[in-house]
Amino acid sequence: MKSEVSKATAEARVTRKYTKLHTPLMELVNALQNLEPIGTFVDEAEFMKNNEGGIRVTYKARPVQLTIVDGHRKFILRVEELE
Repeated sequence: MKSEVSKATAEARVTRKYTKLHTPLMELVNALQNLEPIGTFVDEAEFMKNNEGGIRVTYKARPVQLTIVDGHRKFILRVEELE
């Protein structure tokens, strides 16, 4: 059975793991964005092992969208590639 750890210890562990993960995670996000043209956002990416031992990537491509909520109004700007 695992022994209890203090909140400070748990926070330190999470911070260390995040620090190690941050750069590779940002590189992965940027690489995913290279799958689609500019103006498209790669979303809901899933990584699955296939039968040959490789990894298959599936994702949804969505137009880049900016939403601004201003009081009782909502402004939405969508960017879509024409070609």
